[in-house]
Amino acid sequence: MLSVSSESVETIGDYAFNYCRSLVNVSFPLVDSIGAFAFVYCDKLESITLGAAPPTKLGIIRMGLTFYPFGDLFQIIFHIPAGSKGDYLDDPDWVEVFGEAKAVCAGELYNLTLTADEGGIVSGDGTFACGLRTVTATPNSGYRFSHWERAGGETVSSSRSYTFNLIEATELTAIFVEAPTMRINTIILKKGTLNINAKGGN
Repeated sequence: MLSVSSESVETIGDYAFNYCRSLVNVSFPLVDSIGAFAFVYCDKLESITLGAAPPTKLGIIRMGLTFYPFGDLFQIIFHIPAGSKGDYLDDPDWVEVFGEAKAVCAGELYNLTLTADEGGIVSGDGTFACGLRTVTATPNSGYRFSHWERAGGETVSSSRSYTFNLIEATELTAIFVEAPTMRINTIILKKGTLNINAKGGN
C-alpha cells in the first residue's frame, strides 16, 4: 500500500502517476493543475484528497465512461474540506468527475453502529466525519473472532481490526464462534512408556 502527499505541490504533470499500480491514497491540498492521464491505470487508487479551492486546470479526456486523468472513478473517494463542495460543483468538469466517483467526502457526519454476537466485544463506533475508520473486535475467553458483517449479512472482513472508508451510515456486526478445545488422553502402555493421544473437540 502506497500513499503520496504534499502540502506544497501545485501542479501534477501529464502521466505523473500513470501505471503506479500500488498507489492507494494521494493528498495534494494545494494542487491547482492535474495533467492528462496523471492517475490512469492506478488500479488500487482509493482516495484523493484535494483542497478547498478546486483545481482550475484538469486534463480531462473523455473515453467512454472513463474520465482522465483519474481512470476508473467508480473506486475513488474524493476528500475535500467541509463547505467546499459548492465551489467544485460550479465547474462542469468536476460535476462529471464527482458524478462518477464512488463518493465525495466534504465533512459530512455519519453514524457507525457496531454490535457483537455472543462471544466478544467491539470498539470504534460513534458519529464521525466521512473518511477512514477502524473498528476492532475482541473475543471473550473460549471464543475466537470469525468475521465482520454488514447489515443484511454481507461479509466485509475476516480481520479483527478492520479499516474502511465511512461514506454512509453503516452498521457492522462482529461474529464470534466457540474456540475448539483440546482433550488429552493419557495411556500407559508399559512401565516407563507414556503415549499421549490428543483429540480436538468441544
